[in-house]
Amino acid sequence: MCFGEELEEISSIFPVSTPSALGYRLPVWTKTNGDIIIVDESSIVDSYVQHKASKKSILLSLFVFHAIQEGNLNARFGLEDAVACFFAAGFSKDQTLLTSRMELYTTRYPQYEKEYTAIQTILARLNEDATDEKALSLLIAHLENSFALTADTHGIFSLDLSQINPELADAVQSKETISTYLLHHLLVLDACGLFEEN
Repeated sequence: MCFGEELEEISSIFPVSTPSALGYRLPVWTKTNGDIIIVDESSIVDSYVQHKASKKSILLSLFVFHAIQEGNLNARFGLEDAVACFFAAGFSKDQTLLTSRMELYTTRYPQYEKEYTAIQTILARLNEDATDEKALSLLIAHLENSFALTADTHGIFSLDLSQINPELADAVQSKETISTYLLHHLLVLDACGLFEEN
């Protein structure tokens, strides 16, 4: 199958030409009708704002999305996996992955600074005592209250596209990803008519 035929199948595509998405490999979802869905950070934030999900949290949702995107977290994960990912080495040796990411998010989304402070407080308590049950339960509550994250009865979390767009309720995450650079080039070539039959 040539790229042109594949490109036509990419429907309901969310914007990927944002600085936040450049250089990443985006997770791909497929619908039962064969549509291929691509989600990026901007689509999550835009949906969060559009649905006025003010009672939900957004920063851990973004962290989980990026952790899945970069292969640091499985699409379905338990609390132990999440905590291990949160405390993994970050961009600098003095910071955890979650702390590094949170600092980027507060620069990009200063309106969520209050949420950032609450997460930092929980992390500080867990840094002092990893078995602090109250801090762990606060972290679980924060995950459960995060936009577009759901947990099953066994406490396994996953990214829920139906919260981002109800029409994507039947979408299932594929093991495949797509490079944003490749996608940009394909969209430009398609716009130039390279894939037209004539």
